[in-house]
Amino acid sequence: MSFGQHCEALKGWLFPATCIVCGGAGTFRDLCRGCAIVLPWNQDCCERCALPLPDGSLCGICATHPPHWDRVRSPLVYEFPVDSLLRQFKFAGRLSHGRVLGELLAEWIASFDEPLPDMLIPVPLHWQRQLKRRFNQAEEITRPLHRRLKIPVANLCRRRYPTPQQSGLSGRERRRNLRDAFVMRGNVTGAHIAVVDDVMTTGSTVTEISRVLLRAGAARVEVWTVARVPKPGMGRGH
Repeated sequence: MSFGQHCEALKGWLFPATCIVCGGAGTFRDLCRGCAIVLPWNQDCCERCALPLPDGSLCGICATHPPHWDRVRSPLVYEFPVDSLLRQFKFAGRLSHGRVLGELLAEWIASFDEPLPDMLIPVPLHWQRQLKRRFNQAEEITRPLHRRLKIPVANLCRRRYPTPQQSGLSGRERRRNLRDAFVMRGNVTGAHIAVVDDVMTTGSTVTEISRVLLRAGAARVEVWTVARVPKPGMGRGH
């Protein structure tokens, strides 16, 4: 056994994995097999925006008004227990939850036999909000992606001013809230980019960032999020 393997074995003995959902014995990712199986996986969804759909075709909005990005990858639906885990991660500082969810996203991305992006860009927080929260949830999710997929992380996008919270706003209000909120501070000419965030609701944030990236010369923009919010009233399996 190598020195690294000895260290991992010792770490597992001193700090045994505990499932973040049920509290039982977990695996290396702090998630037990039983809870992993019953998570609300987003297997049938819109080919472009990952909105949960029964047949997995294009949703009406993407068919009639194609978005700026090329596609969205969201392995999970924003339903229990994923919604609870993300809230605890984002608002209660449970960074272990973000790590586990980021690892699930990384494994989901790795399952597709497709070219990987040139860089990962986490959705930025304004410095005032990040100072208050003490971390950026998108950056925390990006860490496992970088480790697993070996894609460079580039913090090239900056939030120019502290926009109000998006939660509770309508789609139109979200778009207005984010107008001209982001600016590039690096070269992305010809790059294939994945924008990373925790959850996608209406897509207003990633739409604005994608627009800025494409205007700056990016060749292709994908969006990777842990979870996708379904349409109101659309439960799992609907």
